[in-house]
Amino acid sequence: MGDVAGVLWQVATCLFSCGKVHAAYVYKLEKNLASLQKKWDYLLNISTDRRRRIDEAEGTGEMQRTDEVNGWLQEVQNLQKVMEEVRNQGSQETHNKCLSGCCPKNCVSSYKLGKRVVDMLREVDGLSEKRFVDITHKLPPRLVDEMPSVETTGLDLMLNKVWNAIEDENVNMIGLYGMGGVGKTTLMKRIQGEFGKRQHKFDIVLWAVVSRDCDIDKIMDAIRKRLGINDDIWDKRSPDERAGKIYRVLKQKKFVLILDDLWGELELEKVGVPLLKDTNSHSKVLFTTRNEDVCAKMQAGKKFEVECLRPQEAFELFRKMVGEETLSSHQDIRELAWDIAKECKGLPLALVTVGRAMSGVKSVAAWSQAKGDLRSSSFIRLKLEEDVFRILKFSYDRLPDETHKSCFLYCALYPEDYEVEITNLIDRWIGEGFLGKGRMKKSIYDMYEEGESIIEKLKLSCLLEGVEDYGNWRFAIKMHDVIRDMALWLARDEVVVEGEALGMSEMDFERLNNVERISVINASGSWRVPACPNLLTLCVQGDNVNITDYSNLKSMPKLKVLDLSGSYIVYPLTEIEKLMSLEYLNLSNTGMPKGLQIDWKKLRVFLMEEVNCNTISLGEIESLEQLKVLRLTSYFGLTSAEEEKALLEKLECLPKLEELCIQLTTTPGLLKLLESNKLRDCLRRFVLVGIITSLEGSRR
Repeated sequence: MGDVAGVLWQVATCLFSCGKVHAAYVYKLEKNLASLQKKWDYLLNISTDRRRRIDEAEGTGEMQRTDEVNGWLQEVQNLQKVMEEVRNQGSQETHNKCLSGCCPKNCVSSYKLGKRVVDMLREVDGLSEKRFVDITHKLPPRLVDEMPSVETTGLDLMLNKVWNAIEDENVNMIGLYGMGGVGKTTLMKRIQGEFGKRQHKFDIVLWAVVSRDCDIDKIMDAIRKRLGINDDIWDKRSPDERAGKIYRVLKQKKFVLILDDLWGELELEKVGVPLLKDTNSHSKVLFTTRNEDVCAKMQAGKKFEVECLRPQEAFELFRKMVGEETLSSHQDIRELAWDIAKECKGLPLALVTVGRAMSGVKSVAAWSQAKGDLRSSSFIRLKLEEDVFRILKFSYDRLPDETHKSCFLYCALYPEDYEVEITNLIDRWIGEGFLGKGRMKKSIYDMYEEGESIIEKLKLSCLLEGVEDYGNWRFAIKMHDVIRDMALWLARDEVVVEGEALGMSEMDFERLNNVERISVINASGSWRVPACPNLLTLCVQGDNVNITDYSNLKSMPKLKVLDLSGSYIVYPLTEIEKLMSLEYLNLSNTGMPKGLQIDWKKLRVFLMEEVNCNTISLGEIESLEQLKVLRLTSYFGLTSAEEEKALLEKLECLPKLEELCIQLTTTPGLLKLLESNKLRDCLRRFVLVGIITSLEGSRR
């Protein structure tokens, strides 16, 4: 009897518990609905944050969301519709009660909804608590890197010839040769784009720019980035190990390697490319060069000469650049356009450059004058290259003023195919005094706007090319190598760059007196700064140049711009202290030892980024009365609050300071900066090291 009673008690207890749970679906409905809404809002916030991170990663074109996280996002999205239904039903149940709102009119409906809400609470909790090791993964390298579409007027026949050679299994190496500006790179870009359209058996297409300096590290870096070899693996390897890594990856693939602007023989094994004759993959190497003999040195199985355009093709390209509206504005203009196009000798670069210069010009007299200018020349035609320069100079001559011309010629100081960051370039232009001319005084920001406007004009004139690298938030320009050669030709008496600069000690006295600007960037060799009494600009960047003697700096009283950024300097350059005409000084990334005294009354731009602040005597910084731009960030900055506050007080006294970038390491220094209206107005960027931690500690 006792056993029966026990069983009955357990059954009764179970029934009571079940009843209590089921009853809770009804009497806790409003509370559960409120809880569900709160947890749903939390889940949506998590989803939004994850989507934002995914979109940012996928925006680089190199990452993709994982299937796991994509499924999670889909579940959240599917639940959205269910949530809307539950909310609407909950609102109806809440307003549909009897007994003064104490009891639902339809208990069955409330019960079903209550059960559904509880189930959804569990589902939302599960989704909110879901954690992922990774929400994105790296995509395998794309077959072809997309490039902007390019105009290939008159090159279709050549394109088909090259493609036939690519399909020929007996041909591994293909060379395109022709004079500068004839369209070799344009054609090669078109060929690269064809790999994304036509059927073929290649796994990946690689592109690397070689240039005259043939920087092996630069070539390997371009290849490994396309192959998806990570920075952390790459940075720790020696050159031989890097070549080996590329070799092991490429040996497993059927690849096409395009080498643009080859000036001599390139030993492919040095950059990790497997010898094509030793592989059974039928991989291909294509290259462009100005010199036919390079095709022989590279043992090209097929070589093709890229020639100038025929008259009809040349006019078609010229017409596209000028625009039909301009050509149709007067019946004589079309005939004059034919004559001008002929003067460009079928050279695509000249046709594009001159065509852009005449776009929008609707005066017959202006077209007639342009025709005369192109036919006459004060330059002696020693060779075809100078004839090309004479044609390209037409666009230079039509720049609006001397400021545009000076800024254009200045860009030639940077190496071939060098990507020049726009901000750094405009800084240099300001130091040279190119910007801010005229009766009206201009602020530093007015000068930056003026500089950007000039760059846009030079790009529209096809004298500069934009560089798109927005993944790293960089905005840069570069020069076509023929345009750069033309600029150096125009400035040949005053400008010396790279190899010629390294040999300047052998120049005659007259040449040294005439030189106004010297630029040595990323070159290799030992060098003694030459004695050039009329030098205005000296740029020595990169730690591959071993500068053995700076003593001749003392004999340069006119020097306005000195850029030593990226150079490794092991002893104090006391010679700099005597350069009283300096208006621009860049010592960023120099590792220069301390001890430099400053007293440059004309200095307007002073850059000291990622260097030891003790390099200079900051106690004298208030003497820089003309200083407009100061960038003072470092790894080894001032460490005490007193030092930082003292420095900031001195910066407040600089009467013309307009732009400030600075690193701070103490809370009092930060507060001093924020309290100063003058410094706050000048602030463009500041770096905080250790301050956030100290603020959080004081808050606790």
